Amino acid sequence: MIRAVTDVPLRDYFEKMLEERYKAHEVSLHATEKTLDATAKALEVRLHSMNEFRAVYEDRIRAIEKHSANLDGRLWALGVGLTVLTLVINVALRFIQP
Repeated sequence: MIRAVTDVPLRDYFEKMLEERYKAHEVSLHATEKTLDATAKALEVRLHSMNEFRAVYEDRIRAIEKHSANLDGRLWALGVGLTVLTLVINVALRFIQP
């Protein structure tokens, strides 16, 4: 009978310890979840701002590429025009000079 009396308080002690550890684990888990939620929100804000920056950057790149292509076309046309003018001058000089 002495054994039965000591077993009950020992069982109660272990049950109480397990319950306390479970509560501590729940508190820790809740704190971890709050931290993860805050971190996820901060990351979402950062990614949103990065996407906005990327969109602005891509718009600028497109504008520069468009301007560059326009300039390339004008220079090519100027080169063709100068080549044709040089050819016409050479042909005219051949006919003018006896």
